[in-house]
Amino acid sequence: MRTGVKIRPKGEAECQVKRKGSMRIKTKIGILVLCLCLLMGSGAWTEATIVWMESITDSKPMETQTAKPAEVKIVETKIVQTIKAEPEEEETEAEEISPDETEEETTINEPEEIEPQATETQAIEAKVIKTVVRKKKAEETEADAAPEEAETAVDAAPEEAETEEAAPTAEQKAIATYTPHWEGAKARDISEHCLYNGREGGPHHPLNDGAYNYPYETAPRSGVHYIEITVAEGEPMGALYIQWEGEPVPLAVQVPDGEEWETVVTSEGEFYAEYISFHPCRECRIVGRDNPGTPMSICEMRVLTEGKPAENIQLWQKPDGKIDLMLIAGHPDDELLWFGGALPYYAGELKKNTLVITCAMSVRMRRLELCDALWACGVRIHPIYLHLRDFSDTDVKKVLHTWRAEEEVLGKLVGYIRQFQPDVLLLHDVNGEYGHGIHRAASWLGRECIPLAADPEAEPESAAEYGTWEVKKTYIHLWPENQITMDWKKPLSAFGGLTGLEAAQQALDFHKSQVVHGWEIEEGGEYDNSLFGLYHSTVGADVIGDDFFENIE
Repeated sequence: MRTGVKIRPKGEAECQVKRKGSMRIKTKIGILVLCLCLLMGSGAWTEATIVWMESITDSKPMETQTAKPAEVKIVETKIVQTIKAEPEEEETEAEEISPDETEEETTINEPEEIEPQATETQAIEAKVIKTVVRKKKAEETEADAAPEEAETAVDAAPEEAETEEAAPTAEQKAIATYTPHWEGAKARDISEHCLYNGREGGPHHPLNDGAYNYPYETAPRSGVHYIEITVAEGEPMGALYIQWEGEPVPLAVQVPDGEEWETVVTSEGEFYAEYISFHPCRECRIVGRDNPGTPMSICEMRVLTEGKPAENIQLWQKPDGKIDLMLIAGHPDDELLWFGGALPYYAGELKKNTLVITCAMSVRMRRLELCDALWACGVRIHPIYLHLRDFSDTDVKKVLHTWRAEEEVLGKLVGYIRQFQPDVLLLHDVNGEYGHGIHRAASWLGRECIPLAADPEAEPESAAEYGTWEVKKTYIHLWPENQITMDWKKPLSAFGGLTGLEAAQQALDFHKSQVVHGWEIEEGGEYDNSLFGLYHSTVGADVIGDDFFENIE
């Protein structure tokens, strides 16, 4: 028999009537408190009141229910748990009561007709209680569903992460902002003292042999294309200079982190000659930033210590914003053969923003030869390659048809003129100097672009993006009208006193695949590279001559 439970003898009707009256008063008080709690929005007191009222109206004696004060305390702090646990606890208590107790309690509750008002009141309060409990259960159902939704979101996270790997993340782009601290120190070339995927570097390694015609091509290892560089001795490395034979690949430079590789810097893959600096280390690897399975074809790689790179390390600028001079050439090397000292003088000496666009080439190594030659001339804006087919033919119509010039190339060049807004445009001879069809086609494209770039109805997409642009002056090599003769023999301080023509000849030597055929820059002659005609001008005719920028402020 439980402690604190008083057994009533059978037949004590008077005591039962008093208890019923007391219960009726408590019930009314409970309903009032419950209504106040609901109006005030106090969840904890509402649940405490419900449990207390359930204890009043339960079929068990009141004394049995009030013998559990600990349950009321639990309700105040853990509402949901108490509501769920209450029926189970009551059932357990019922099982613990002896048969005699059950019989006595049942007997006491038999005369229901003694107080019919109490039965009606109980029905009202039971309806209120059921409504509140039903509302609370609905809230519990929503609360139970929340963890499932959270689990679903967690399960979906890996799929989202896998999708985002296809593109560079914001973190990767932030990493790419690493700035080296040179502090006047000069970088040393330690390429020959490194291991490349475990193989010693040096003049016999394709990455260090100084030749563009024998590229190093990566092979997949466990599905990943990479080149691991290890400094065997001496100073650690702080930069890589990569010259691409294939298309540049956006790279991630990674260093060992236990059994994993951690990305420390990334590149955009915008330049065929690319300089990447990072915090000094003795071991790193390069891998595709966006896809580690991307193959890489590299002509040359130099490993450098931290410090200011040598002058022949090309730190290219991306074509962006307004430029001063645009030159459209048929091939790499034509920018020097037929335009003489123009690039050394304007880009190197006068520091004009100069952009060279080249149309066609037969071998990919010529892209790097062009980079080397332009850098030697003082050009710092990376050239644009149209990647058109190169072939020998004097028929300009055939060349233009093969290139799909009117359908594709013309619109692209119009877009470049509108985007970069050159003041001066230089073009090939309309007859292609010695009759070369590629030169003739490049000249035709340039001439056609001039009025189209200024026409808002032509090429509407680039017009909407960049607006229109009218080139101020256009010069054509050997054009017979409004001719001027440029003096390429003036000494240039930027080249140690060399003339523009001499500087151009030195730059031409970087076109190794062409100079072996005997090409060189000639002074004067039938195809005089100092003779140009003013084909188009919005700033008037030249008076003084010897300056492409005359009348341009």
